Order: sequence, then C-alpha cells, then structure tokens
Amino acid sequence: MVQILMKKIKIEKPLFIKQQKNSREAAEFLVSHGANINAKDNNGQTALHKAAKINSKEIIDLLVSHGANIDEKDKDRETALHKAAIKNSKEAAEFLILHGANIDEKEKHGETALHNTAYYNSKEVAELLVSHGANVDEKNFKGGTALHITAWTYSKEVAEILILHGANIDEKDDEGETALYKAAGKNSKEMVDFFVSHGANIDEKDNNGRTALDIANAHYLEEMAKILRSYGAQM
Repeated sequence: MVQILMKKIKIEKPLFIKQQKNSREAAEFLVSHGANINAKDNNGQTALHKAAKINSKEIIDLLVSHGANIDEKDKDRETALHKAAIKNSKEAAEFLILHGANIDEKEKHGETALHNTAYYNSKEVAELLVSHGANVDEKNFKGGTALHITAWTYSKEVAEILILHGANIDEKDDEGETALYKAAGKNSKEMVDFFVSHGANIDEKDNNGRTALDIANAHYLEEMAKILRSYGAQM
C-alpha cells in the first residue's frame, strides 16, 4: 500500500508508494490529508517516480491532478519517464507523455528515456517514445546514441525499432565509434549480423583510424574477425 513516515507527517507529510498496484485509495486518503506530493526519499525519488516504476497509471493520474511535478528529477537526474523506460512501463510512460513530460529530458549522463530503453530492451516503451517524437539520434555526454547502447546490451528488438524510425546506423560517438564497431568489440555475432544486414558500413573508422576488423584482431577475437571478413571487411 502507501507508506508514510509517521514521525514526519506533522512536518513534511511525505507521500511514498511501495511497489504495489492497488494503493490508489490509500494514496487518495493521504493526498486529501495533506501529504506532500513532491516529497523525496533518500534517492531523491518522488511518489511519481515510484508509480512509474510499477506502471500505475491510476496513481500517476492522481498525483499529476494534484500538482505533482511531472519532470521532477531524482539524485541521478532521472524523471518518472526515465523510470518507466527502465521498467518497460508502457501505460505509465504514455500517460506521462500525454500530460506533458519532456520526452527528451536528460539525466546526469546526458541520457534520455530512449537511452534507457536500450539498456533494458524495453521495446514497448521504445516504440511509444519514437512514435511520440523522441529524437532517435539524441546523444549522451559521450556522444552515444540509444543505438550505440543496443550494440553492447544486445537489445536487438530496440535496435530494430530505432532503425525503422530513422536512426543513423553509422552515427559515431565522441570516439568515432559506430554501433557495429561496438558490437564487434563485444564479440556479439548476433548484433554484428543485425547491423550489417541493415546496411552498416563495415569499414567505418574511429578517431584513430581503426575499423571493426582492427578491433577484433587487436582483441584476438578470431571468430569475429572471420565473420567481418566474410562480410567484406577490408584488412
């Protein structure tokens, strides 16, 4: 249900939600008795962050209608939409977006909710975000896009969604590395096959002039090097 810190209720009246989906009535009771909608826990998370994680559209509706800050950030500078992306909470994410959440808001590393879907292969939320205009090539503070992340998290389904919605398959990060380059370095045959099949430039070079094949050879990834050569990678 809803957890309230009784010792602080007379001072702060914080509202915190446990990971249960049937707590709207308790939440309504606390809100009606002056619970602080935007109070934060030790991680800087509000009730809205927690409701997004458990995919509770009903509680999000209650909180937003009572003035919850929809883009409030926790200690990692993540919003409720970031949390919904991590947990693949589609209904929560959709409600947040329709009520004005900044779809490309960035956390402390410069990553958006779309980046988070790539970490966790949250395909339903990824599809939702791009369909509502999320920038598929948005970069974090190291120049990495969501597609770069899929390369080393093996999030093939999210990668496919990104490419189908126009992500630049040969986009480079600050080191000049593409998604294919990263997949080769992670020795991921599945992701290398995927990127090549979608037209990735197999001979694209990083800032030091190295290709995916160079990286495979440097790390003694003999099978990966063989795969890249079979696709026409140049020595």
